[in-house]
Amino acid sequence: MLGKTHLLTGAAFGLAAVNYGYIEPTLINVLVIAVASVLPDIDKKGTVASRKVLLPFHLFFKHREFTHSILGGLCFMFLLSIFVNDVWCAFLIGFLAHVIPDMFTSHGIKLFWPFKLTVRFPMTCSTGSVGESLFSSFMIVMCLVNIGKVLGL
Repeated sequence: MLGKTHLLTGAAFGLAAVNYGYIEPTLINVLVIAVASVLPDIDKKGTVASRKVLLPFHLFFKHREFTHSILGGLCFMFLLSIFVNDVWCAFLIGFLAHVIPDMFTSHGIKLFWPFKLTVRFPMTCSTGSVGESLFSSFMIVMCLVNIGKVLGL
């Protein structure tokens, strides 16, 4: 999926989490969700995440393996906790906003890396396809529904 789809999914998941009381609508939570929703693509040259980091992660990790795995998510969460406290839930929301949409792609992800098992949903689409546009449209609807609920409309 494209970076904008991951950010949109992060917004939808984040608004739902606020709506259901899992997180507070704070600036730090918003920033953590946004960063975590694009962070797993740090392993692919040219992505928003890889352009913002000095280390060339794409030389060390194959795309959609370690950085998209449970182990990778835990490592990122641990590193984040060194610098910022009490944002694990926001990080998890953002991370899931990345890996779940990537499981809808035909390539899937190595969720249980280092094991070779590829995880993907039965219905898949290609990155940048009409299927991704439909998924993004659904995330927009979810954002609008949850904004309305958060605002009491």
